[in-house]
Amino acid sequence: PNGVDMERFRPMDKNDAQSYLVKHDSSDLTSNRPIILFMANPNRTSKNVELAKASVELLEDAELKIIHGVDPERVPYYLNAVDVVLLTSRWEGSPNIVKEAMACNRPVVSTNVGDIQWLIGGLQGYYIAKPTREDVADKIQRALGFKESAEGRQRILKLGLDDDSITGQISKIYEDVARG
Repeated sequence: PNGVDMERFRPMDKNDAQSYLVKHDSSDLTSNRPIILFMANPNRTSKNVELAKASVELLEDAELKIIHGVDPERVPYYLNAVDVVLLTSRWEGSPNIVKEAMACNRPVVSTNVGDIQWLIGGLQGYYIAKPTREDVADKIQRALGFKESAEGRQRILKLGLDDDSITGQISKIYEDVARG
């Protein structure tokens, strides 16, 4: 898996992140309603934007923001500016957006793809949903009860999914190969 840059992806004040995006990206993520972030190209069939839209439509008091193609340096601000990060993919490997959201201590709702069960490991504020609009909506509603999950960032470190740990593992592989 790719390592997470724990310096870039860190918890920030939600209002500060929103203000930064208004100033630097012309993105207004302020709302009186909770904001659910779908951060993927909606034209990619594998990302299943239809499920994201249908699920949030079932919620009376939430707003879906679909964001893609932004400067990678701004991704941590988007993650911190919202209430829940949503992944409705049909398939994934090891979803970076989930790891990055965890490093920011943002609640996540995801379909059961790739290594998501291993990643979130039953942490509070992180939910695996069946790929139905009803179950995704239910899990979003539950996730909205968490303003942040302090365990997400610690889980990334515990699993060794930070940049430093991954770099060390890759270096060890090269050193082992070089020694023959």
